[in-house]
Amino acid sequence: MKRRIINLWLLLLVLCPVLKAQNWDYIRTSGEYYYGSGTGKTEAEADKAALNDLVQMIAVHVSSDFQSQTDETQANGNIDHKTYVRNCVSTYSSSALTNVEKWTEGEEPEVTVRRYMLRSELDKIYEKRIEKIRDMVAIADGALEKAKVDMALQYYYWAYSLARSLQHPTEAKDEAGHSLVTLLPVKIRGILEDISVAFDKREGDCVDLIFKYKGRPVSGLDFLYSDGREECDGAAKDGRGMLEMAPGYETEFYHLDIEYEYKNLARGDDELQSVLDVVAKAAFPESSVSVKGRAVQDGTSVAVSQPAARLATASVATTDAPAAGPSPSQTVDDAALYCEAMEKVLAAIKSRNYVKASSCFTLEGLDVYNKLISYGTGRVVGQPDMVYYRSTNGQVVARGLQMSFSFTSGKRKKTFVEDVVFTFNPDKKICNVAFGLGKVAESDILNRYAPGWKDETRELIMEFLENYKTAYCLKRLDYIRDIF
Repeated sequence: MKRRIINLWLLLLVLCPVLKAQNWDYIRTSGEYYYGSGTGKTEAEADKAALNDLVQMIAVHVSSDFQSQTDETQANGNIDHKTYVRNCVSTYSSSALTNVEKWTEGEEPEVTVRRYMLRSELDKIYEKRIEKIRDMVAIADGALEKAKVDMALQYYYWAYSLARSLQHPTEAKDEAGHSLVTLLPVKIRGILEDISVAFDKREGDCVDLIFKYKGRPVSGLDFLYSDGREECDGAAKDGRGMLEMAPGYETEFYHLDIEYEYKNLARGDDELQSVLDVVAKAAFPESSVSVKGRAVQDGTSVAVSQPAARLATASVATTDAPAAGPSPSQTVDDAALYCEAMEKVLAAIKSRNYVKASSCFTLEGLDVYNKLISYGTGRVVGQPDMVYYRSTNGQVVARGLQMSFSFTSGKRKKTFVEDVVFTFNPDKKICNVAFGLGKVAESDILNRYAPGWKDETRELIMEFLENYKTAYCLKRLDYIRDIF
């Protein structure tokens, strides 16, 4: 009997908080909870209203203690601190507020939803965001070690934005105890200052630029530029980028802004997307670059790069990325035959008379070639340095060609540079054309990592990744559907 009484008391102790929580009057008056209530024709509508009400209460409670690093939200020229606090708190509502209880009453078309959470849980929510910030910094640090400056800028800036949305931004610290909201802008500025952009040449309306980070070609970098009429998107790869100016537009300086916010890539993360919408974009003058270009009459070029914020001249000396080369079993002895075919292809592309090279392709290869070359009006960039690999299946792969492409997506023009890879069948006909992974990735897979792997394994990895990338760009849904 005594044991039953003890068990009953233990059960009551466990159920007591639950029973209290089910009493809405207790939730509203105890001072232990944040809460919100909403009514709607559907449960989803009522739930949204309840969450908004909950967020409003949290915002009011923390407003006086909420610190902002900069003036984030303005109304009629004055800083609206309460609005900013509420917006920051609302970034937690869709994903991070997983510990919020839900209480539903009624049926459609008149549903009432009540949302509530213990006030003691709020610190845990902030800590969860701090952990996310640290994870992003770790990703950025790793990317920077490999000179992947685009990824480093992206994750440093995302982490910085998340830190600015905290109630106490300085509480987010790295392992050494440094405040990340102070340290991350320094890191971002340091990367931007080490990026140089140099004029290479201009052909018609196309301007070729050389992008470097600490004197080495950047593996990838996005930027915005004006073509003389409107803002356009650009992307550099393996140290090469291209601007396509409006027809006939001439200028002494070419202006571009290096991308660091990467807001469009945050769409898959509701929490991050909402933070980027709420926290004002931080300005980094170092991202603004002005490049002076002057073509000499004999066809050579003078290259000068001047970041607008600091007016420093960029070095134009070239330092190549780690070179990839064939293994002894991949060496092509009769490379001259493939060189002859590639010379025809290059001549056809440069003259834009693509039919001239048709005899070098199989029917399947010609179909892909026509789609890829016409994809955004392709043109050859720089001086091709072709390298030939003999595959274990008897095919030969030609690498070393870079091409620039330009196309319009929606209302914006996009320009970018890609490596283009050609595959010859045993009859020495080009049977496939694909976008390459780039010199760094190519070297990593074919030369540097997993030294115990067979050539066949490396070739299969490269072939799959490059074909998939090309199918995605060309929207070859049949190929992607077959893969999966």
